[in-house]
Amino acid sequence: MSRVKRIFPDLPFITASVNTKIIVTDANDYALGYSHITTLINTIDSGGLATDGSNTFNGNQTITGSVDITGSLNVNGQPVVLGPLGWARYDDTQYTTSSVYTLTVAAGEQRLPNNAGNTIETHLHSDVSFYNSGSGKIQVENDGDVYMCTVVFKAKSANVNGTSMRLQLDSTSGTPYERVGKDLFFGKGNDVWHEFHEVFQYYADSDFITNGNRWNIQAFGNTVSIANVIFFIQRTQNHKV
Repeated sequence: MSRVKRIFPDLPFITASVNTKIIVTDANDYALGYSHITTLINTIDSGGLATDGSNTFNGNQTITGSVDITGSLNVNGQPVVLGPLGWARYDDTQYTTSSVYTLTVAAGEQRLPNNAGNTIETHLHSDVSFYNSGSGKIQVENDGDVYMCTVVFKAKSANVNGTSMRLQLDSTSGTPYERVGKDLFFGKGNDVWHEFHEVFQYYADSDFITNGNRWNIQAFGNTVSIANVIFFIQRTQNHKV
């Protein structure tokens, strides 16, 4: 048995171990009578600790092994987020450098194509996919979740003079998510493939959960060719209650 110092402040010392009978002693190691610990054993049975939430532990505690928590966990009065994180990858297999997606200026803002022909969700740890290729929507699971999305693709233009692109996250319900975006330019010259690797962060709210969002892209100045689109999405905070 090990001595646990002052689990109950009205008693000098408690000598006990889990799943054994509890022996209460004073500072001189004399066992206290039954009448002195009636209140104590009302909440702790002879087989272990109480299951009604009435246990209080003071001082340092050491746990060896795993702990399963089915409810919430608070530390110093603040909730601790316990949900798993996770990641997924979605590769477009329709548009390649030999069969490009053509984005004209006249077309305006268009959805960045990704049919998720190659998908990795082995470590998703979510009840919903982070991307739905059918609707073309980026998806989130819980209100307050935080995500990081890396958008990778190749693009080129026959005339890069005055040519640019705008990549942004667009809502399907009117919420202004387009501030999560970036203006992209061509620095290598005409008709040369440019490798774009853009990283964005966003959080989930009720609108995002209900309606999702899309990665949209728009060409300015001249027509742009796009190929090999990949979405790599990580959940960096999980606020599952």
